[in-house]
Amino acid sequence: MRHRVIRAVVLLVLCGVAGQTAYAQRGEGSRDRERPTPEQRQKARQEARAKMFEELQIPNEQQVLVAALLDTLQMEREKIMEDARNGPRDPEVFRMVRQQMEDLTAAFDVRLKETLGEEKFDLFVAHRKAEQAERGDRRGRRGNRGEGRGGRSGGGRGRN
Repeated sequence: MRHRVIRAVVLLVLCGVAGQTAYAQRGEGSRDRERPTPEQRQKARQEARAKMFEELQIPNEQQVLVAALLDTLQMEREKIMEDARNGPRDPEVFRMVRQQMEDLTAAFDVRLKETLGEEKFDLFVAHRKAEQAERGDRRGRRGNRGEGRGGRSGGGRGRN
């Protein structure tokens, strides 16, 4: 009888350890998931861009110009974010970064509108908003990880 109890306890402990190991290997229990490499991000960006060009029916000659503008915009955004990461963790800094991003996007939107024309630009803006909404939905399913870290999920906190 005593051996059965010991075996049952050992079995329960082993099952618990095995279950947690499998859970951890899937990455489900960790917020420290590996970030995609720059190459993986670039590949995903190119695939998304190709899909957008096809959906919006952007001609090949315009695709080259739009891709160059979007690449430059992305590099500028990354530079702003890198500067912010290396700076102080201050809500005011995050507000400034958000404003810089909005200003940068507005400046590039003017150039994109010139390149695409009014009609295609309006389609591009609608496409961009749909992508942002989808990303917001995915973030929501992950438990609003950006909350309290300068993300937009703060419900408009800090705005005057």
